[in-house]
Amino acid sequence: MALGLLVLLVMTAPMTFWEYDELLFAGAVARFEPLVHHPHPPGYPVFVGLATLVDRGVHDPFLALVTVSIASAIVGFLALAGAFRELLGDGRAAIAGALLFYLSAGMLVHASLPLSDSAAMAFLALTVWRSSRRGTLSASDGVMIGVWASLTIGCRPQLAVMVVPVLALVLLRSSAARPSLALLASFTLVSLAWLLPLVVATGGVSGFLRYQLAQASDFAANDADLARSGWRWSTIALRLVAHPWGTKGLSLPVLASAGVGGLALLGRRDFAAVPLLVSAALYLTFAAIAMDPIDSVRYALPVTMAVAYLAAYGLRALLVPSFGMRGAWAGLACVAIFGVASWRYAAPVIVQRHRAVSPPWEASAYARAHFPPDTIILYERALQPHARQLFDTFEVRPLAEDFGAFADRPEVRLAILADGASDEPDAVTFAWADSDAYGKLTRNHYRVVSLIPVQPASRFRAVRGVYRPERTVAGQHWRWLAPSAELAIPPMGARSVELRLGVPDDYPWDSVDATVRAGDAPPVNVIVRRGTPAVVTLDLKDPASTTNITIGSNRTFVPAEVPALLQHDRRALGVMLRGVTQRP
Repeated sequence: MALGLLVLLVMTAPMTFWEYDELLFAGAVARFEPLVHHPHPPGYPVFVGLATLVDRGVHDPFLALVTVSIASAIVGFLALAGAFRELLGDGRAAIAGALLFYLSAGMLVHASLPLSDSAAMAFLALTVWRSSRRGTLSASDGVMIGVWASLTIGCRPQLAVMVVPVLALVLLRSSAARPSLALLASFTLVSLAWLLPLVVATGGVSGFLRYQLAQASDFAANDADLARSGWRWSTIALRLVAHPWGTKGLSLPVLASAGVGGLALLGRRDFAAVPLLVSAALYLTFAAIAMDPIDSVRYALPVTMAVAYLAAYGLRALLVPSFGMRGAWAGLACVAIFGVASWRYAAPVIVQRHRAVSPPWEASAYARAHFPPDTIILYERALQPHARQLFDTFEVRPLAEDFGAFADRPEVRLAILADGASDEPDAVTFAWADSDAYGKLTRNHYRVVSLIPVQPASRFRAVRGVYRPERTVAGQHWRWLAPSAELAIPPMGARSVELRLGVPDDYPWDSVDATVRAGDAPPVNVIVRRGTPAVVTLDLKDPASTTNITIGSNRTFVPAEVPALLQHDRRALGVMLRGVTQRP
């Protein structure tokens, strides 16, 4: 089984970097610099350390990271089968449960990626295995539980939310002092071993605290707040519990079997799995309340592990009493059928990334081949690491901060690296095929990437009340304007400028009145209707001088104050600026 899983993962490994964090980990393997987000907070020192060791042999950070992930998946499968055997007392049911987890759509997508998830799941499985032993724990059990628990957190610090309750429950279970002291000592020593290099790399204790506090502040402002805009609690719960298994046809049988397993456990008063199940429930609660819903499948992997155990227990409770030995084999057959169906569902993502370079990678190759080397790449925030590492032959700058820096320098070549399509006539778009699996199992970024040359006639400088650029995958793009906003139009010899304004389909009113003024010219009034773009053309009195344009709106729209929108955005908004073009 493990050999088959190894072959599957190797034969479907990704071809190139794809996700945001992958490039940050690659940067950390090349040089461990947490203060420049190599890796990103909170640090991941164990995963980076393992990949760095492998990189000494292969001399390729991408290959090193993928190798660690694939090897971790095999170790994790064996450890999880061992843990489930301890808990179920049945080897075939244990293998079925471990396969159920590793053949879930979420793990099929993430097990071979150059991310920390696979390694963290392996150490978590080892922690569960050692802590699931029935009977009295020995001192050696305590040592190994502490070691594996610490390495789990060192690979993925977010899992402390799950690991610490496991340790607490194991300590409560232990009736002897030696195993408890051994656990605490090994956990402390191993944690210090991976924590100290991180502390040193961040500038000592004070620097480390600043590093982590900055991460905590960003987490509170984004993952636990703004990132949850537009999400209902029911949808978040669905993504955490059901989406890791794929479609309803795949998730419902697994969840139903897990429900049967939970009832059977209660009926038999079998409490050996309490550390796994209680800690998974606590982690699930935390994920539902505080973590970014768009990344739910990755965050839900530890919970999926617990569900796989319950589902295996449920299959055993349903089949073995009625069919005996044949029931155990029937359970394995059910899991095999599930695995085939799960693969078919996830294949559009897995096969595509194995056979084709990622859209950001393809965009970087195109830019090197077709753009002059003095082109400045303005990247959208979601593509920051891609721009910095894949476009390293160009000068790269953040779009939101530096778009206006070259507004009055038409000789400077600019191009936007966009996370999504574009309707600009000279834009070049790179895309993977869309699929239900891509939307459910990934963050739904980077499937479509565009390179958009910024013509001098479309440039402007934000003066006040002009918010950051936003874009959809389909290519719609805009900047929200405050109720009173101002931008500067650089001199290009044009006699007029065209502004495209709009409001979204979910705008709380049918229309908004906007007043637009170029310099000291009389204002122009325009009605901007919901879902219908409005075009305003203004004369430029002096084509040789900068003209300031003010845009005012008669209504203030605060998304967070409209309950139906489920938004956490507290900005005061007027209308959308969809584009600026100077006309001769």
